[in-house]
Amino acid sequence: MTLKKKVKKIPSAPGVYLMKDRRSRVLYVGKAKNLKHRVQSYFQSPVGLPLRVGAMMDQVKKVDYLKTDSEIDALLLEAKLIRDIQPKYNVDLRDDKTFPLLALTREDFPRVFITRDRGKKNLTYYGPFIQAGDLKSALKVLQRIFKFRTCRLKISDPATGQAKFIYKPCLLAHINQCVAPCINKISQEEYAEVIRSLGEFLTGRKKVLLKRLEREMVRLSRRREFEKAVFIRDQFKAVRAIDRTGKLGRFYEGSLADLSPTEKLKDLRKLLRLNRSPRKIEGVDIADLKGREAVGSLVTFVDAEPFKAGYRRYRVKYTPSGQPDDYQRLAEVVQRRFQSGDADFFPDVLLIDGGRGHLNVAAGVFRSLKLKPPCLVALAKGKLKGKRTKSVADTLYLSGPGRPSRSFVNSSGFKLLQYVRDEAHRFAQKYHHLLRKKGMYA
Repeated sequence: MTLKKKVKKIPSAPGVYLMKDRRSRVLYVGKAKNLKHRVQSYFQSPVGLPLRVGAMMDQVKKVDYLKTDSEIDALLLEAKLIRDIQPKYNVDLRDDKTFPLLALTREDFPRVFITRDRGKKNLTYYGPFIQAGDLKSALKVLQRIFKFRTCRLKISDPATGQAKFIYKPCLLAHINQCVAPCINKISQEEYAEVIRSLGEFLTGRKKVLLKRLEREMVRLSRRREFEKAVFIRDQFKAVRAIDRTGKLGRFYEGSLADLSPTEKLKDLRKLLRLNRSPRKIEGVDIADLKGREAVGSLVTFVDAEPFKAGYRRYRVKYTPSGQPDDYQRLAEVVQRRFQSGDADFFPDVLLIDGGRGHLNVAAGVFRSLKLKPPCLVALAKGKLKGKRTKSVADTLYLSGPGRPSRSFVNSSGFKLLQYVRDEAHRFAQKYHHLLRKKGMYA
């Protein structure tokens, strides 16, 4: 049987493939979401292959593969095999210091981050990895599941060794993607369990992790610690889903990655009752500290993806009375964005982070400018009624009459709006902290 025919029998599953020469020496190790499609691509017409890849394929006489449970497992296994075998055509990875690693600090509340520096003794490392982009995507997924911290805050006092909690919660804490040890929201022992779970996942011990999480979930429920039980339950469900499907996509950016941009926008069109799919969305948010040091942000999404060239940030003035006024600040930002009146560059949807009052303020700005507004919507947070946990639900406000039915909450269009809102909030907070760091506010 020829090598091409053998390749056709490779399964369509995530995993790692090994290209070997006639002496069974490994020439190259790679990972794939779909082993069959990836390996077959090497055996297409050599015209489109890079010279280096073509030279390698002239030597390949055998292809082996190792299936993995998920894409993350393939990423981790690829890194381990390349580090151990050092194949000829993976030469780019031989210098470990130039490639990214996943690192955990050794402190009371360890933070997780990506680094290229391997030599520090106070860190625990996983990797190295070939593609920084793959590692960043994996880190986003893992943070959504385990909610570990990634910030640089010094939570433990070096002089006393005691934990200190003097910080304001960041965006990740607000959107429930961090357990927020910085504000004493989780004990050191509980956070150690979060890191333990992450370590078990990264080392491929998902079965052990699932059993432990299930036991802990039952224990917390019996003790009527329902909020903690829900946190463990969510971890359990996410890990089990990855273990069963081998896919990460459902955990990217509010469960949007499995859908095409066309599907997201089609759903949003239905949600907002528009005549056509909205290609351009802009989101506005205001950030301040105790009513002072206000800044505004505007983010742009094109075809359901962030368009960084369209991001804008604003230094916001105080109100005439000298008192903080969120409505006044919002009006200022919206007016500065749209006062040129060039409708060709208007968005299809303008999203305001706020409630009905904020939406009315934005609509008033367009009336004062004598401009026809785009579709105006607002997204506001509020506690779920009748829930024993401190869950937070988003309420959508439309500029037109009526309100969507409750069935919209799990729609991809609604999640896209949440993504835009969260990105606007993140961008505003980033600018706010930048100005504070530079001492530009007295």
